Order: sequence, then C-alpha cells, then structure tokens
Amino acid sequence: MENKISIQERIQTFYSKHSIIVDKIAQFVLAFVTFTMINKNIGFMHAGSKSVVAIGLAIICTFFPPVITVLAATALILAHMYALSLGTLAVTAVAFIIMYVFYLRLTPKMGMLILLTAVAFVFKLPFALPVIVALMTPPAALIAILLGAVSYYMMAYVKGAATVIQSAGADGMMTQISAYIKGVAFNKTLWAVIAAFTIAYLVTYVVRRLPIPHAWKVATVVGVIADAGVYVVGCSTLGGDANMTMVALGSVVAVIGGLFLDFMFFNIDFQKAESLQFEDDEYYYYVKAVPKLHPNVAPLEDGDFLDEDLEDEDERPKRKKKKARDASGEQEAPRKKKRPEQGNSQTPKKRKKPLTPEEKERRRAARARREAQRAKEEDVNQVLLTQSLKKDLDMNE
Repeated sequence: MENKISIQERIQTFYSKHSIIVDKIAQFVLAFVTFTMINKNIGFMHAGSKSVVAIGLAIICTFFPPVITVLAATALILAHMYALSLGTLAVTAVAFIIMYVFYLRLTPKMGMLILLTAVAFVFKLPFALPVIVALMTPPAALIAILLGAVSYYMMAYVKGAATVIQSAGADGMMTQISAYIKGVAFNKTLWAVIAAFTIAYLVTYVVRRLPIPHAWKVATVVGVIADAGVYVVGCSTLGGDANMTMVALGSVVAVIGGLFLDFMFFNIDFQKAESLQFEDDEYYYYVKAVPKLHPNVAPLEDGDFLDEDLEDEDERPKRKKKKARDASGEQEAPRKKKRPEQGNSQTPKKRKKPLTPEEKERRRAARARREAQRAKEEDVNQVLLTQSLKKDLDMNE
C-alpha cells in the first residue's frame, strides 16, 4: 500500500510541476485528432482537408483557451458543409447555434468534452466516457456527452448520404434539409446510445456518492453493466444496429479508467473508519469518518521517535528552560558575549551530527502525525463549542 501511495504522490507532484506543459500537449493532441477526424470523414472542401491545415489549426488553438478549439472545429465543419450543400450547412449551423446559446455559453469548459466524445466514437470507445466522466464531474457534464454523440451521428449521416445530397442540387434544398433532419432525429441507434449514456452516467454518479466501502469501484462496475445492458436492449427493442465490439472495448477501458481514478482520487482506508455520535437539544448526530491514506502517516509504534528525540543532549535542557520561561511570561536575559582569552585559541563549537535519510523520513512522519492529531482535536473542539453556543442561545430565549 505504501508503494501505491508513493506512486500516487509522484504522479501528482509531476503534474503539479509540469501542469501547463501537460495540459497544452493534451490540448494539442485532442485538437489535431479532432481536425484530422473532421477532414477524413467530411472533407468536402479539398483546400481545408489537408494535413497541414489540421496541424496549423492545432498549433494555433494550443495557445488559446480550450473553447477556441471547439469554435475552430465548428468553423471547419461548417466550411465542409458549405462545400457540400447549403441545406446541410443551414441545419448544421442551427444545431451548433442552439448548442452554444443554451449550453456552451454557460459552461465553456465542457466544450472539450463534446470533442472528446466525438473522438471516442471514432476510436470505438464511446461507452467508456459516461462511466469515467461521472466519477469526476457534476451532472451537467452529461449534456456535453450527449451533444458530442449527436454531433458524431450528424457527421456520420452526412458522410453516408453525401452522394445523394450532391445529386439533389440547389433546387432540392428543402428535400436535403428534411432528409438531414429525419436521418438524425429518427436514428434508432442514436436514441439507444442516448438512453445508455444517460442511465449509465446517472447510475455511476449516484453510486459513487453512496457512503459504502469502495464506492468508486462499485460505481464503475455498475455503470459499465448499465451502459452495455441499456444499449443492447435499446437497439434490440428499437431495431438499431448494436456494435458489440464498441461495447466490449468501451467497457474494458471504463473499468481500467475507473480503477485508475479510484487509485488517484479516492484513496481512503475503510479499515480505520469510525462511527461518531453526539447530540444537542434538538438532534442526534451520527457521523461516519473514514480517514484518507497518506504516505508516512501511521500510528506511533515501538521505536518511533519525535523531533525532540533527534536533538542533541546539550539542546534538551535549553529547550525545557525556554518552555518554562514562556509559560511563566518571563523574558530571557540578554546574553553577554564571551571574549576569547589572549594566547588561547577559541574552542570550536560542537557541530550537530547530520541526519540520515531514515531519520529525516521519521521526522517528517512525526510532524505529519502531530498535525493530523491537532486538526482532529480542533474539529472536536469546534463541535463542542457549537453545541455550547447553541445551548446558551436556547437558554437565553
């Protein structure tokens, strides 16, 4: 367990030191993959479907906030739609405007999740997202996942019906618009995906907040089962095409991702859980406290020692006198400097023996234990003080 916690600390320390670089690299990779995916699937504008364009846009977007990447992807999609037909351009533009006005304008940080969902569909991993995202985000992120799924199926329809749309010409604009809307709105597989993502996300979110041991692990397993089960049942009921390979890959990645997130962000010790009970004039309080796992923080055992044990023997009497003087309120008398006698060399001061790495580690552990104990005592005192003040107020009333 100590080795696992040390790995966790190293990962967190590395990210805290290089967070800007890591975030920008991830933003560049996601932007490049998104632009490349758009060009390969709906690359109707030959000038904008080149790899140089995708690389250039990804580099530019890396130096701006993530919402700029979303806007750039939107502009690239609209450019390809314009090259295909005005009807598809109109429907796609209206859909994106609705997404922006009613969602992205209020939660711009969720825009990258829309792109990530579309990219996950390309890599056959969309069923991993609802479970993984539900472990880390509020329910508002579910809307971003669903919008990403709708965007992907819009692009998939345009890619499959491009020949029919081009043959209709400009005179058949209304036909193009109606066919586009019907092809997306009546897509049975899309509705099965929406139902599966919604139920899987809500189930995972609710279970991971329950006060049960290993809540995140249980939520991951339950979410994966709900995600796959609802999708398969929905496709068989509605008559959609179920892609079992996509379900299997997404479930495996969801389990791996859930275990990793549980290891990184939900590292607690259920064996040391405590049930506390206290009361006031109106209520009984039942509280379950579960401590987090920290490296080098453990109960004192035989052989452990505190900072005072690491001091030299000559320093201990001085420390005790200083504590007694501080308690009595006396001030320390100024010390007189001793002049070395002539002809005698000044005796060298005794140097402290340098601490070994093991002693330094024990010192840090002892300090962490004292701080944890002090914080626990402060919490208890705060509860007692609150109860006392409430009783005084009731008596005054």
